[in-house]
Amino acid sequence: MCATCDPWHVAVAVATPVAWRAQVERVQAAIAEDELEVVEGPRPETDRPAGARKHVLQCTRCAQLFILEAGGCHLSGDRWRPLHGN
Repeated sequence: MCATCDPWHVAVAVATPVAWRAQVERVQAAIAEDELEVVEGPRPETDRPAGARKHVLQCTRCAQLFILEAGGCHLSGDRWRPLHGN
């Protein structure tokens, strides 16, 4: 973790279309400012996906990984979260 990605370490539920859109807009701004980059999956879109979707992003400074996920079969639910232990 570094100062660039420190604000991204809070898990955020994105189960509703409004919550999804708000988080994706934050992520898109961070991509535009070269703070985060997509390393797996497509670039996140503001419309919540109808099916399962997983986006893996990383901090451009320290390579910390983050996951934005919807519609998957997992215990943590639809959310933005840091991937710990990378």
